[in-house]
Amino acid sequence: MPVLVRKRLVLSLLFLFGMCSVADPALPPKLPLTQTMPSIAPEKAAETNAQARDHILDAITQLIVEYPPVVSGERSFVPNVRGILFFRPSADRTESDISRAFAANLGDSEAHGARGLEFIAQGKPKDAVEELSAAIALDPDSPSGHLGLAWVHLFGEDGAGASVEFDKALKIAPKSPEPLWGKAMVALVLGNQSDFFHNVDAVIVADPNAPVVYAIRGMGNVLSGKPERAAQDYEQIVRLLPQSADGYAGLCTLYNFLDRGNRGLAPCDAAVKLRPDWAPAYTARASTYEDISDMPRAIADATKAIELDPTSAFTYGIRCGALTQSRHYEQGIADCDKADALAPENTITPLARGIALTELGRTQEAIDVLTRAIARFPFMAETYMDRGNAYAQLGKWNEAIADWTSAIGKTPERALLYTGRGAMYLMKSDYANAASDYRRAIEIDPYAADAHGRLGMSLFALGRFRDAKPEFEKRVELDPGSAYAVIWLHLARAKLHETDDQEFQTNAARLQRRRWPIEIVDMLAGKLAPEKLLAMVAQAENGKPGNFSCETDFYTGEFYLTQNRRDEARPLIQTAARLCPGGSAAGIGASAEAKSLN
Repeated sequence: MPVLVRKRLVLSLLFLFGMCSVADPALPPKLPLTQTMPSIAPEKAAETNAQARDHILDAITQLIVEYPPVVSGERSFVPNVRGILFFRPSADRTESDISRAFAANLGDSEAHGARGLEFIAQGKPKDAVEELSAAIALDPDSPSGHLGLAWVHLFGEDGAGASVEFDKALKIAPKSPEPLWGKAMVALVLGNQSDFFHNVDAVIVADPNAPVVYAIRGMGNVLSGKPERAAQDYEQIVRLLPQSADGYAGLCTLYNFLDRGNRGLAPCDAAVKLRPDWAPAYTARASTYEDISDMPRAIADATKAIELDPTSAFTYGIRCGALTQSRHYEQGIADCDKADALAPENTITPLARGIALTELGRTQEAIDVLTRAIARFPFMAETYMDRGNAYAQLGKWNEAIADWTSAIGKTPERALLYTGRGAMYLMKSDYANAASDYRRAIEIDPYAADAHGRLGMSLFALGRFRDAKPEFEKRVELDPGSAYAVIWLHLARAKLHETDDQEFQTNAARLQRRRWPIEIVDMLAGKLAPEKLLAMVAQAENGKPGNFSCETDFYTGEFYLTQNRRDEARPLIQTAARLCPGGSAAGIGASAEAKSLN
């Protein structure tokens, strides 16, 4: 683990654990630095604990929002903590909230302890040790000095020394959760998965209503490549704190990573509604909008987040990606430049920059950018995915498939990766392997409509029309507004000589009437003469065949085949096989059909 990142963890996150309680204000207060502070009013302590809890939730949630949960091929607990992107300690944390709240009431020992913790926050370990040692000398039975020394040891990357001090604090205060958190965080930073979960689970058993403990465990689950479990932890936070934006923002990010699409927007919206002036809420929603291809909203949310926090490299990276996918390539690259200036070691801008360069036709430059990113961040599945897509632009299918296979090795439980590699196999006309990948994607996510449709196309191309039909049926069920799903189900039934007039009319009635390929649907339904459709498309494209011509030729050819007009179908399908992109629906069908007609 790089020294810089570990120090960021300790300074920005672990320090919060050391000085703050996780107590819910509705519960009896648990004072974090001492067990003997009788001069503090219980209601004031509860209020301060709630503020401290919110600071911790903010810190952890921002880490999760700005950290794509990825894991190395070796499935190590902390694959590379440089993957925790861009976390910046809050500027106002040079003095601890606890010491500000209790300054007038602290005894000599507690005052030394509080000053020691402030020195930790300021990055002054020698001064911190002096103050904390004084606290221990004045009150050997107080756990606070040992807790503070433990954080100093951890900051200095002395995990063994930190564990010794946490053990001393635990011996003095066996019912206090702080030493257990500390031991858990030592295990987290040192990569000891079993010890981390053992200690943090012990805290949850002792206090199952402490929301921050679930956030701590959620971070551990993220770092150990278990986003599904991290999402469950954040669901518990939402149950315990239904009015906290942190729980919803973290849940939004984790649902997004789990490829839940529109289903992940609800917690994003809740986070923004509950806390409209908090940048991470907009960043989390922007990332979700980008993943569901709603680029205007992604750009708007990222812009709002940047207004609230112009120092977030991650948010500039999100907007770079959204602008790039909106074909504003130069603007996107400008945002990538800003992100790189803020955080040169970030992982997100190489991806967006690679896409922009690919779309600008500078594919080899894109491959070079992504190759450098892979060398720096070999645990990131996304870098392999995007380089694979760049290789596909050059027709280098074997290299593309190899990169998607590497991505699967990093996170093998993501359906998206199998659909991506399946697309590479389709473009290579390797329909059997494509079908295998789409089946695996459906095993992981049975509701992946596109995977069902693509599996149906793969089977169709293999001539397995009876096996293809139920996949198209499922695609129509999951996405009834997809005209292509309706068309392909109709084609499969035609190959099986099944009559589907009523079903086809019912399915067609659900489609938008003003969007292509509704004209294809009308032609297949007998409402538009195929010759008229061919003429309309030829006129629209001014004699320069493009995607519309390619699709029209293929589907018209299929229509002629249902009418036993093979001589008229053959030239249309052969033309489609030549013109249509290999991975497109029409290209897949035309290539397979052309072979059968020869």
